[in-house]
Amino acid sequence: MKTIIRNLAMLSGAFLMGISLHAQDKPVEAANPPANFKHATVKVNNVDIHYVIGGKGEPLVLIHGFGQNWYMWNRLLPELSKHFTFIAPDLRGVGESGKPDSGYDKKTMASDILNS
Repeated sequence: MKTIIRNLAMLSGAFLMGISLHAQDKPVEAANPPANFKHATVKVNNVDIHYVIGGKGEPLVLIHGFGQNWYMWNRLLPELSKHFTFIAPDLRGVGESGKPDSGYDKKTMASDILNS
């Protein structure tokens, strides 16, 4: 009985996670930052790197996780912008950044951000 309940719980969790992931998906044109933030792009290592920037103070670069983009920080932008110049890039291959055929190793993606 415990095995059945555990399996049902895992299936329910996976089902709900799938729903929540789809509910968070937004078309690129709908992913707008709050007021006083703007989209920008810089060419680094022959790839266009998109980022959102705004706020005032010391720079704070926040890198999204796997399967995410800059938008994961969207709700934090207003508060962080009171203390920092917030910079949220899309890593190569994600969001509005370029999608080259190669360069998806951590060292190259770190170089993209460091040289931006």
